[in-house]
Amino acid sequence: METKKRLIVADDDFINSRMVKLYLEKEDYQVDVVTNGVELIEKLKHEAYDIILLDWLMPKMNGFDAAKSIRFDLNDSDTPIIVLTNNRGSLVNEPGFADLRISKILTKPVSPPYLFKSIKELIRVEVN
Repeated sequence: METKKRLIVADDDFINSRMVKLYLEKEDYQVDVVTNGVELIEKLKHEAYDIILLDWLMPKMNGFDAAKSIRFDLNDSDTPIIVLTNNRGSLVNEPGFADLRISKILTKPVSPPYLFKSIKELIRVEVN
């Protein structure tokens, strides 16, 4: 039996994060939820995940700083990061964005089928 893939959702929007969690659990993923970048980094210090879903605008530590901490402070260059945002255009123009090696950017609201497709593509790439 194959082990469930572990995902973590970092999003301060309670409704959005719970909906994503429910959708992903129905697809047989194991999902944890945190509400900001500080909680995410603490969780990642102790647990490994197959994919990180990261809201870009969060309190305490935003998505940019969280991704930067994942890549440089935690030295994790391999775990795919999917950014969830309301404003895709401004992200790619941020200084230092390319250094974060973001795997995918999805614009909110994200349709479940597109989210599943994006995750499956990244898991396939990770396995190969």
